[in-house]
Amino acid sequence: MTRNVTIKLETIHINLSPYGFNHYAEEYLAVARSIKIGSTFSPVPYYLYCRCLELGIKAFLSLKGVSKQELKRKTLGHDLEALLDKAEGLGFSKLVLLSPDEKVEISKANKYYAKKDFEYINVSNVVRGYPQLPNLRSSLT
Repeated sequence: MTRNVTIKLETIHINLSPYGFNHYAEEYLAVARSIKIGSTFSPVPYYLYCRCLELGIKAFLSLKGVSKQELKRKTLGHDLEALLDKAEGLGFSKLVLLSPDEKVEISKANKYYAKKDFEYINVSNVVRGYPQLPNLRSSLT
């Protein structure tokens, strides 16, 4: 005897953003670590490490329910310190322990990264030699 069975599935909403952010963060980190830091300045490794940090923090925030729209707002956007502050308010420091020195290095990097100075040539920074760059040979690597 053949019976017709109908199964009705409800719509499922899965937030894939945390996984996407994390995947991209891992790729940026792998490329950043592959670059040999030489005696001449290049903004590329700074950009890659900062991008990795941004996406890693955004993965956490997304997992905690922060919307993509909020992550794109100028109050967060590419501002590593604002993202970190938001994440710490949601328990980030229970998972990731950053030393005071690491926070100082992130703050130094953010002065350039948030303004996209690692992506676009800022003549003032070039002439001044990018004062107060973070130390890539220390805690960021």
